[in-house]
Amino acid sequence: MAEAWCKVSSGLARHPKVRKAGNLGRQVYEHALRMNADPGNPIPGTVRGSHMEDWFIADELQMSVTDAVTGLKATLDVGLIRKDGDAYYIVGWDDWWSRGGAKTNSERQHEWRQRKARNGEVTANVTRNESNAIRVEKKREEERRGEEIGERASAPEAKPAKARAVVMPEGWEPDPPKAPEGVDPASEFVQFRDHHAARASRFVDWNAAFRTWLRNAAKFQSGRGGRSPPGKTPFDLQMERVAMLEERERQEALSLDVGAP
Repeated sequence: MAEAWCKVSSGLARHPKVRKAGNLGRQVYEHALRMNADPGNPIPGTVRGSHMEDWFIADELQMSVTDAVTGLKATLDVGLIRKDGDAYYIVGWDDWWSRGGAKTNSERQHEWRQRKARNGEVTANVTRNESNAIRVEKKREEERRGEEIGERASAPEAKPAKARAVVMPEGWEPDPPKAPEGVDPASEFVQFRDHHAARASRFVDWNAAFRTWLRNAAKFQSGRGGRSPPGKTPFDLQMERVAMLEERERQEALSLDVGAP
């Protein structure tokens, strides 16, 4: 049966990476070189993943699976072989193994000059492309800012929200008022609270409503001269006072929003 031959350098065992990989790593590396030379291998320099499975290596090299795993890991760690998807790539194949040896200094210098020239051309192209991209993005940003400024200029100014009248909050107490002379704020507040709680009155500003109540109370007292008319009980006087205060509240409410009971 015809056999395919694999050329191996006489100094393979002295290669620094091979020595670093150890005996098991060298055996696995030589196995990879032989599998690469197989006539059925589609891509030179690449070994099928099935040929590098631990059980396959162990069977080919007549070693334990543990040694096969150790040897394969050593070749990967030192950089003799690189895993590429489902396959394994022999590192340096294009530069060394495919031509049967190392390149001369003149060959390496020539390739270095070619790579430098290609990199310079690529760098110039990249720089031009980046500059164009920056200009385009800057133009787009200016257009977006212009649109935002136009939208803000054309947008109507928002009107302040109108305050809503509410019922007396639970536990509400007025700010300390400056009561008119002869008016007791504490007793007036009790009457004010009970009166509006019974009517479920609504005010925008309850402090302003209470100040109006105190002013009306002072007017009521001054109108009566501080004396009870004959034939009127205190209850009658109180009811008259409530009616008068309600009437004056309606006349002096102004901007206060008083709801229906």
